[in-house]
Amino acid sequence: MIRVRLSFAVVFLALLAAGSAQAQSWASFKHVYSPAGALYQDFIGRPIMTLPDVPPPQQRPSARLVILDAAGRALLFRFRFPDRTFWATPGGAVDEGETFEQAARRELLEETGLTGDLSAEVLRRHTIFTGPSGNRVEADERYFCLRTEGAEIDRSRWEPVEQEMIAETAWLSPADIRALPDPVFPENFADLVDYLKEAPRV
Repeated sequence: MIRVRLSFAVVFLALLAAGSAQAQSWASFKHVYSPAGALYQDFIGRPIMTLPDVPPPQQRPSARLVILDAAGRALLFRFRFPDRTFWATPGGAVDEGETFEQAARRELLEETGLTGDLSAEVLRRHTIFTGPSGNRVEADERYFCLRTEGAEIDRSRWEPVEQEMIAETAWLSPADIRALPDPVFPENFADLVDYLKEAPRV
């Protein structure tokens, strides 16, 4: 059987190289006896389709914040777009020349008005998603934890786009987070909050 298959392949390639019309017959024969024949037949009988190039995703290093109040609830933002709604932590892109920690401190002040001592990284996440404008984004996310006594959020530093897309802010317990009807990112965020509530402060 192996010799027969090799013979088919050798004869077919020889006919193809010579431009022989018999190659189509060999391809049809192979199509009957082997799924690979479909490839031969398409190659000889019809032009191969060319798909457009897919641009690579935009690289986006991001610093995000797990902010816990005295009751162990986490601060989440509900983002609203025409095609979807979801919850996520405060945070944003790392500017050029910034470290992840510096970006986290800047985002903390800009998005919440809070200040305080951040922990070391508590989570590192790599994800690819489609942005609001349809662009593909490859994000390298680093999460830092802040524990705070106050729950008042200052929105005065929000950019117009943030005011438009952030529909709600809320302090939520792990049970509240798991009960949300809309997706939460990162997906295991409630588990992370449970862990940080019991973890020693760093």
